[in-house]
Amino acid sequence: MGAGRWILRVVRAIRPEEWLLVGLWIFGAGWCLSAGLGFDFRAVFVRYLKYFASFGLLMVISSRILFVFAETWRPRAPLLQKVKRIVFGDPQSWVSMSAIDLEFGRGLLLLFANLAVYSNIKVRIPALNPEIGDALYQAWDSAIFGDAFAPWLEHYTQNNEFVRTFLANTYNHGYVWMIALLWIGYLRRDIMALRWVFGATCLTYITAILVTVGYPSMGPFFMEPERFAWVNESRVGGAQRFIKKVYTENLPMLQAGLPVKGRPFAGIAAFPSLHVGHMVVMGYIAIRLLPLYALVMLVVTSITFLATIAFGWHYAVDALAGAIIAVICAEFVYQIVKRDPSRSQGWPPKC
Repeated sequence: MGAGRWILRVVRAIRPEEWLLVGLWIFGAGWCLSAGLGFDFRAVFVRYLKYFASFGLLMVISSRILFVFAETWRPRAPLLQKVKRIVFGDPQSWVSMSAIDLEFGRGLLLLFANLAVYSNIKVRIPALNPEIGDALYQAWDSAIFGDAFAPWLEHYTQNNEFVRTFLANTYNHGYVWMIALLWIGYLRRDIMALRWVFGATCLTYITAILVTVGYPSMGPFFMEPERFAWVNESRVGGAQRFIKKVYTENLPMLQAGLPVKGRPFAGIAAFPSLHVGHMVVMGYIAIRLLPLYALVMLVVTSITFLATIAFGWHYAVDALAGAIIAVICAEFVYQIVKRDPSRSQGWPPKC
């Protein structure tokens, strides 16, 4: 009876967006397993855990100092009072440190599990669906953006070292923009903000990868390597070579129907663009949480959009689709979070 009650409590604690994610994970894993391609969730989960471990530890430790500072700081100047409210939120809405730590840990585990499923699916796409839809996406690009936009952007980036370096540095974001948004929610001790960021990010990633399986493409860099040979000299080149290397190594095994190992950050670059989608999620959430940060994300997203096309990672229509999926997923999770019965006041709180 005790075990039954415990299981019931766990089930009741699972949130609506988490049930949806679990369903999509099971669907994706079942797809891979039914195709006889294996599914090594644990190995990839552990690698993502190690990748983000230092970030999580740093946030938890440093927050103790900042929380004490927030509780003792009594600014008198109106400007400083506003700064405190923006950074630390409304003290009336603070939860305990243990509660915010628990929410942060829960969100990280959700993110790692989601990325583990995402990576396992992504590396198996050539066998799950051997179609190569580049011709379709090129046609869409031509119809929406014209034939001159992408070649002009590539040529300009190739011949301007400052632009090439600037785009590459912005494109290799290393999750810094998500970390910044999580930091805002963490310092404000806003459980709902963390839940929204983690939930929207996870739903965007798993939805996008399932769309990719539906009709995959390789991207300009794969299809025309000579045209983008110059990219190898930039910071982006190393990442592109790694992805191509993993794809080349796995392709014979996938074509033979043999299991392959999931690899973090590996797989084909395809429709839709998650580099752009990731940025749009952060910007969309920031509109309600911190409008000033949303302006920053608007600039970063625009630069990322240009970079993903200039370096041949994606077609312009990939970036557009990534943005649309991100907005839909972020708004969907927001509507769930906003209606959470545990909150007795409107959310998100005003800055």
